[in-house]
Amino acid sequence: MSRFVFGVVAACCLVSTAAAPAATYYLATDGRDTNAGTKARPWQSLQFASGKVAPGDVVKLKPGVYRQLTVVIGCEGTAKKKIVFEADGGKVTLDGSVTVGGSDWRHEGQARYSVQVGDRHIYTVWAKERMLLGPTFHYSGKYAKVKYTPATLRRGQCLVVGGRLHVRLFDDSDPAKANVRISHGHCLLLQRTHHTVWRGIGTAWGLNGYKLEFGSSHNLFTDAELSYHAQGVLETGKYGKYLASHHNTFRRLHIHHIGLNMYEHGIYTDGVDTVILRCRFDHISGAAIHAYPRPLRGIYEGNRITSPWPSWYPEHFIGEEPPDARSYYSAIICWGRGGHRLTNNLIAGPFRNGISVRANDCRFVNNTIVLTDGLGWFLDAGNCQLANNFTQTKGSYLSSDGPVALDHNGYYGGKSWRIGKETHTTFAALQVAGHEQHGVEADPCFVDAKAEKYGLAPDSPLRDIGSVKAAPSTDINGTRRPQGKRIDLGAYEAATECCGVGDEPNQQRAKTAVRKYPTPMDSTSS
Repeated sequence: MSRFVFGVVAACCLVSTAAAPAATYYLATDGRDTNAGTKARPWQSLQFASGKVAPGDVVKLKPGVYRQLTVVIGCEGTAKKKIVFEADGGKVTLDGSVTVGGSDWRHEGQARYSVQVGDRHIYTVWAKERMLLGPTFHYSGKYAKVKYTPATLRRGQCLVVGGRLHVRLFDDSDPAKANVRISHGHCLLLQRTHHTVWRGIGTAWGLNGYKLEFGSSHNLFTDAELSYHAQGVLETGKYGKYLASHHNTFRRLHIHHIGLNMYEHGIYTDGVDTVILRCRFDHISGAAIHAYPRPLRGIYEGNRITSPWPSWYPEHFIGEEPPDARSYYSAIICWGRGGHRLTNNLIAGPFRNGISVRANDCRFVNNTIVLTDGLGWFLDAGNCQLANNFTQTKGSYLSSDGPVALDHNGYYGGKSWRIGKETHTTFAALQVAGHEQHGVEADPCFVDAKAEKYGLAPDSPLRDIGSVKAAPSTDINGTRRPQGKRIDLGAYEAATECCGVGDEPNQQRAKTAVRKYPTPMDSTSS
């Protein structure tokens, strides 16, 4: 039955409408799919709407929480006539969860509780904004240490047996007071979907917020909030006869409260020509951006990555009291076939690695990395170039297994640079070896690092020493470069300060940032 329904959705999207004018449809949480889809008589289901639209059509979602899992199959606009799904003047959230329990929780003893949930598959369980370990999280090797039953649940664990959900919360409290949510799938799943725009369509509590697969391409996701997922976005690579998802753009998204362990990420991409532009990431247990295993030519620009979540592992729950979490994961994982461009990104927090690279022919320009400790850059790649970046850490600045082009970069507080078989423990030794002839090791003099304002004060030694040739035309906030005589190091030009997602001082200036590295999906076109 489900295959038949999906086939109908795909067929509806592909009906020729060359002579038909573009239409505008409406959705509302209290609408009905038997309605006409007008403003006065809106539809309710986003999945239903995706099967009715044609190239150039617009679907407006009235503000509210849409408690539905949406699967969009074969919905195809064109390069000149995209299909647009957008919020209609307020906040729109696709909620992929079901609240369970209430007064039906049964106390099983020793802070363990259970409730009937039926036979439908459950992917994630959340309580008090924390994801519990289980019921379908499986680990291999050294991570498969926890074998438990309903009677032996440790804190922060859950299990489904015989249609009953068994839980033990992190603080041993009663789940009837914890608003326990379960999810059965992805909030928004796109398959074979091309040339669509999703503006202001947020997600919460599903397995993944957005998932793109089966070659979905030339889609734009912008101006939305994705929260409380195992992964915020999952963009798959090649699958069977289908090409990898490609030329998709994720712009001005706020992605937060993601995952339980180091394998769950803000945006996981295995796509080609993926653009991640001016997104904000916080409270992510894995990497904010995880490009793996075979992505190609990714552009990751103007993103703010702060406040990571602890990476909890199963072994943390062997004792009655979970010990302190392990070190945080890498902020950006940049692996694959190479050709990636990382520009104007801010990474600030207790990450184990700032940026991890295992991809050739990559270019990293005007990024700011401020770590509590750890390794600023890990490079296991060839022909990579670093220019105009700033790295601050109490650990090592850089570890490269091969040659790397380093110049016009700034450093502060770290211990060493390892390049190939040589380790340089002083900046002078690094320069003697032929690196950083125009670089500097000095206190950056941020505007106010404690307040997460990483603009450069007027007396900063990072001002006016960057490479004009390497620099992008704007900074992380869209401010034009240079503001002084030359380019400043790091993500911020002059004393510009952090601002919220979508709060760039000048939106038109900000849009020019991606034009330096054009792609077939120009994010300015929608």
